[in-house]
Amino acid sequence: MITFSIVDQCNLSCQSCPAEHISRTGRLRYAPVDFCRRVFAKIARDYGNPRIPLYCLSEPLLHPDLPGVLDAAAEQGLTVEISTNLNTQRDLAPIIEHPALERLDISLDAFTQETYIKGHARGRMEIVKSNMRRMAEMRHDGKVYVKFLRYNDNAEEELLMQEFAESLGFQFRSFPATYFPYGDILEAVTSGREYTPPAEAAPLLSRLLTRDFWRVVPTPAFSSGVCHNQESILFINYAAKIYCCNFATYHAFGHVGDFLDLTAEEIHRLKQDFPFCQKCHKAGVQGQNAIKCALENEEELQAFFAFLDRQDMSAAAGEPIYIYGAGWLGRHIRTILAGKGLPVRGFIDDSPALGQTVVDGLPVTTFAALDPEEGRRARVLLGFFAPHSLMRQLDARIRAGGNPRGLQQVGAFFIEATSRGGQTS
Repeated sequence: MITFSIVDQCNLSCQSCPAEHISRTGRLRYAPVDFCRRVFAKIARDYGNPRIPLYCLSEPLLHPDLPGVLDAAAEQGLTVEISTNLNTQRDLAPIIEHPALERLDISLDAFTQETYIKGHARGRMEIVKSNMRRMAEMRHDGKVYVKFLRYNDNAEEELLMQEFAESLGFQFRSFPATYFPYGDILEAVTSGREYTPPAEAAPLLSRLLTRDFWRVVPTPAFSSGVCHNQESILFINYAAKIYCCNFATYHAFGHVGDFLDLTAEEIHRLKQDFPFCQKCHKAGVQGQNAIKCALENEEELQAFFAFLDRQDMSAAAGEPIYIYGAGWLGRHIRTILAGKGLPVRGFIDDSPALGQTVVDGLPVTTFAALDPEEGRRARVLLGFFAPHSLMRQLDARIRAGGNPRGLQQVGAFFIEATSRGGQTS
């Protein structure tokens, strides 16, 4: 995936955004259309046709010629994605109906203005709803998604917004809101200090579904892994400068090099050896994934998955589900799935101590020991905190056994299962 942030600002200020503290009061800086053509041409030449979100902690609808940017992508046979707060008065039809736009996400957390203003300073819900109604009359071809951020005080408004969005023909997803000021946390951890949120963050923290979501607990196992941002995503700003990750995009310390001046091989090498990434690895922080390390016990994990409780998982009924990892996290995931009417058939674990044993009434085996047909059809869910390097090895092993899905993370499985509308695979 290549994230190309075509503007450097957002028109709102949202506490849950990692870039909320960055000053956005200066002149808007953006990538001109001719410059975008050069970027897209290099992407097509060196990377084929990857996913290309046109945002990174920014609002792409601020670009003065967004249809021109879409034209530039289309010239190279590329498609792009947009995420927006939809607080705009611009004409949306040339954007929504453009064939180069593959997906548009509307990010919000409320249905009423009273609740919306808590998380979106300067935001106006009536503008969002008006734009949604206008978009429903356009040829959107099912490419519009509403992404709803869940707090502990907006459950009723989630249901109202879901009904509203689906009545307009838009797809609806909900996710837990988070608080993760990465730069500040990394600075504290690498300095041997415990990060303490500032007093002004208290209102947001009191609304989160998961307490202490920001807390980082570095562990040797986690620090040995490969960061997903470093390995699988390229972050480019409006000037085509490469940054090591989304959290560092607005900081000089995260600048890796210039996209248009480097080959794909040079970019990969620079990212692998980048000093800031080494510092982050050593601290065991590694961006958003470090949030997982803050989930220290079953109570916190239950809170993290609480937002899934209302989702309809019946679309996945009847599928053979296995959990990779028979430790406490794997057993906890089994409990959650059972509560959704999805029985787990067994655990997969390579530990010699657990081989061919029974845990919580379920058999423990290795993937290779499964019946070949069962192995091809199985949903294999990750049930422990694994470094990315190990996750890739396990995924490759499962795919080599004939399973096209490979190793799935639980969150991705829940999202897929709730989006299939009753279809089973």
